[in-house]
Amino acid sequence: YQYGDDVRNIDWNKTAHFSEPYVKVFEEERELTLMLLVDVSASQNFGTRKQLKKQTVAEICATLAFSAMAN
Repeated sequence: YQYGDDVRNIDWNKTAHFSEPYVKVFEEERELTLMLLVDVSASQNFGTRKQLKKQTVAEICATLAFSAMAN
């Protein structure tokens, strides 16, 4: 514990056991599972002249996946 640490983060059980203040250290969990669920039924074969709905969905999923990997 150092002056200026948030009092709410003190681990009171360890502090009582060791007679010395201990502060909890929080680590951000970076490895999270991402699942993209996509409708691949025949309704995805509809679209404009430029591209079908299933192509648009594939691009959106790829963008989200690359964004998730970068962050």
